[in-house]
Amino acid sequence: MKHTTQPVSIVFYLLSTLFITSTIAKYINWVEYPIDQAPQGFPVINLTKYDGIELCAANGTNTLCVTEFLTYIEHESKQSFRATCETDDIGDIALGIVPVCWLRQKVYDWKSASKKTGFQMQFYNADGACLVRYAGNC
Repeated sequence: MKHTTQPVSIVFYLLSTLFITSTIAKYINWVEYPIDQAPQGFPVINLTKYDGIELCAANGTNTLCVTEFLTYIEHESKQSFRATCETDDIGDIALGIVPVCWLRQKVYDWKSASKKTGFQMQFYNADGACLVRYAGNC
């Protein structure tokens, strides 16, 4: 019987990639801003209609985030994003790990000859209000 190390190598690669990605995500420099204001240099998008609405429901449905909200953001900003519902530690001890509607935009990195996340935003609820934070350049 011939032995192969390929499956073990693939599993090791996937596990190490997952660990590195989750470790790096903890060190993202997030900038928070009020839902009724746009940071300087960003398109002005009225997000107040989503204030207090759970974009990523606790029951696991992510339809509001990945369809309606994503479509609205792409239309208003005239840019493309990927949207997912994920949980994230937003750094507030009282809130802990919360569900977030996470929008990401990829950019091509010539040094690594691959696409990387160049911009990302998170929308989440705390005390009945929608909060927004972003990292990167839009």
